[in-house]
Amino acid sequence: MNGTAYRMTFQVLVKVVFSKLQLTSVLLFCFMVAMFNAPTHGVTLSLGGRYLIWLFDCVLVTSLWMLQFWLIAWVNVRAGRQIPAPLTVLSAVGVAAAVWMNYLISRELLGGPALSMMSVWLEFLRYQLIALVFEVVTVSFIMPQFEQISFEKWGRSIFGTKPQGEIAEESGDMPEPTQTQHLRVNQTQFPVEGLRYLKSVEHYVEFNYDDETRMERAVLRDLVDQLDGVDGIQPHRSYWVARTEAENLIRKSGKHLLTTVKGEEIPVARNRRIEVENWLNA
Repeated sequence: MNGTAYRMTFQVLVKVVFSKLQLTSVLLFCFMVAMFNAPTHGVTLSLGGRYLIWLFDCVLVTSLWMLQFWLIAWVNVRAGRQIPAPLTVLSAVGVAAAVWMNYLISRELLGGPALSMMSVWLEFLRYQLIALVFEVVTVSFIMPQFEQISFEKWGRSIFGTKPQGEIAEESGDMPEPTQTQHLRVNQTQFPVEGLRYLKSVEHYVEFNYDDETRMERAVLRDLVDQLDGVDGIQPHRSYWVARTEAENLIRKSGKHLLTTVKGEEIPVARNRRIEVENWLNA
């Protein structure tokens, strides 16, 4: 949607769609749209009626979207492929079905006027624009909150970073890790030796060494992928810490923190606490 690919299984998708946060956002979204936008053609409805139809539209679009996702996932498993599932394309199918369903409801059940094919498809474009706005909000503000939910049981996390100790189920064997010597960011190389921890700050990443801290425009998850094979951990979506720098796991003000040898306190996500604990004790 925003240029970022999210790797997840159908089970993860179901957990996200039916999470309290996502359901709440859908209910609020339907209410806000119903206040300013009538889903029926030439038929006046109360706010409650408009809200119910928008809610029905969201259920229809989401159901068709999930069905398409499941079909693509099934093909990928059967054929051993990695076919992507573009959010915009998947939602367009559901949006088209919702637009035509609304037209039939208006025309056949509520006695609304007949519309030309052109008018219906123009309505589809309007609906698709609304769907795109909701997708942007979901990807930018809702998806990042799901670090509180553990997705490791289905493989890669929803944000595409590898869980520690991920098992190579298909081959049955764990490949021998290769030691990364440098991190490559744009045209710059950062040595792995002496790297204490990484910290994501907006669109930049801090590279913390013993004698200096450097900043570079980068995406943390890309650097974590490059660090595969290096003894370290990502205790939080905004941090990666080298094993030589990690000291203790503490709890302060109800939050878990990973302390470093220099006394810095790095936040630990709730769903990663046990992983960090096992990593420290290994």
